[in-house]
Parts: sequence; structure tokens; C-alpha cells
Amino acid sequence: MGKKHEELEQTDGDIGGAPIDVDTELEGLDDFDEGDFFEVEVATVEQLEEAVAEGLDFSEASFTAENLVGVCLANGLLDRCEFIAAEMSDADLRGAHLQESVWVGALLTHTNFDGANLDEADFSGAALERASFAGAALTQACFDGGAVSRAGFQNAVMHDASFAGSSLVEADLSGAALTDASFAGCDAQRANLSGILAEGASFSGAGFAGANFSGACLRGADLSGGGFRRADFSGADLREADLSGADLSAVNLTGADLRGADLSGAGIEGADFAGAKVKGADFSGTSRELARGFDSGKDAKKKKKKKK
Repeated sequence: MGKKHEELEQTDGDIGGAPIDVDTELEGLDDFDEGDFFEVEVATVEQLEEAVAEGLDFSEASFTAENLVGVCLANGLLDRCEFIAAEMSDADLRGAHLQESVWVGALLTHTNFDGANLDEADFSGAALERASFAGAALTQACFDGGAVSRAGFQNAVMHDASFAGSSLVEADLSGAALTDASFAGCDAQRANLSGILAEGASFSGAGFAGANFSGACLRGADLSGGGFRRADFSGADLREADLSGADLSAVNLTGADLRGADLSGAGIEGADFAGAKVKGADFSGTSRELARGFDSGKDAKKKKKKKK
């Protein structure tokens, strides 16, 4: 059996605050029997990186308000850890296990979470400009009120995730799985959401001017009251979607499927519906004559507004 306590001496590059004492299980080390637990004192960033690289399980550890700028914790075992208000810009967390981790108010600009498991993680109010989550697992993750501009979520799995009230300007969510996700009230101008799978998702009251939704699956999604001026929905599946009251002026809807969609009261001036399928769509209260492309569709139908 190995020794029960390993004390790591303090050197330059100290972690801010007191050393981190972690009761943890050592995994993957031949010197120790499975199931043995050890107390490890980590006083520097370098020592933390070495411990994570050796396979120590830091689950449920607290790194609140720590200075971990540029730290490498790739593939680390960090489920349910707290990183509240931590400074971790340029950190490497690729492939890390971070389920139910808490990042409220953390500084995470340029941080790399590619391929990490972040299901049910809480990033509320965090600064995530240009952070990368490509291919990450983010089911039920929360980014409410976060600064997420120019961040990358390409092909991430984000079912039931929430970005309510967040800033997603020029963020890249292309190919992401976003079933039942919420973007209510967020600012996502010029964001890339091409090819997303977002059935039942909510974009209500959000600002997506100039955003790219080409080829997206938005069946049954709620886009009511949203601002989508000059957005690209070409080839998108918007069947039974709610676009009532939305600003769709100058929007590209060529080849989109809008069958059964609700566009009542939407602003569609200058929108292009060429080749779009609009059978059964509700255009009551719209100025369809100011839009383009309806002559190319034989199934265009304007429902009469029901009298109350």
C-alpha cells in the first residue's frame, strides 16, 4: 500500500487563497489498491495539473475564486466541482468530466471545453467570450445571463439547455442538438445556427438579426416576438412553428417548410418566400403583398383572422 497522505510543497505559481485539500480516490495508479482514499494538498497550479494528469478524482472539490488562468485540466475528473467566480481564461478543459459543475460568475474567455461532459453545468453570469464547447455534452446546462459572444458550440449536444437573457453575438452553434432549449430574451445577432436540431426550442423575444438558421430543424419551435431581420432561414424546417409577431423583414425563407406555421402579425416586408412550402400557414395580420416569392408557390394560403 502507498502512503495515506501526500503533501505537495508550495512553489511559484501559487493558487490564490489557501491550498486546496481534497479527499479523493486515486485511479489508474498501480501503487495503490482500488478504493483507497488519500488527502492531497495542492498549493500550486503546476501541482494541480500534475495531480489531474495522474488521474486523481477531484469531484466535488471547490475552486471558488481561484486564479487558474491558463491551467490544463484536460480529461480531468471534476464532476460537481465549484468554480464560482474563478479566473480561468485560456484554460484547457478538453474532454474533462464536469457534470453538475458550477461556474457562476467565472471568467472563462478563450477557455477550451471541447468534448467535455458538462451535463447540468451552471454557467449563469459567466464570461465566456470566444470559449469553445465543440462536441461537448451540455444537456440541461444553464448559461442564463452569460456573456457568450463569439463562443463556439459546433455539434454540441445541448438538449433543454438555457441561454435566457445571455449575449450570443456571433456565436457559432452550427450542427448543435438543441431540442427544447431556451434562448428567450437573448441577444444573438449574426450567430450561426445552421443545421441545428431545435424542435420545440424557444427563441421568444430574442434578437437574432442577421443570424444564420439555414437548414435548421425548428419544427414546433417558439420564435414569437423575436427579432430576425435579415436572418437566413433558407431550407429550414419551420413546420408548426410559432412566428407570430416576429420581425421577419428581409428574411431569407427560400425553400423553407412553413406548413402549419403561425406567422400572424409578423413583419414580413421584403422577406423572400421563393420555393417555400406554406400550406396551412397563418398569415393573418401580415402584409404579404410586401413580401417576395409567393407566386412560385401554388400552395400559398392566407388564413382569415378569426372573429372573436
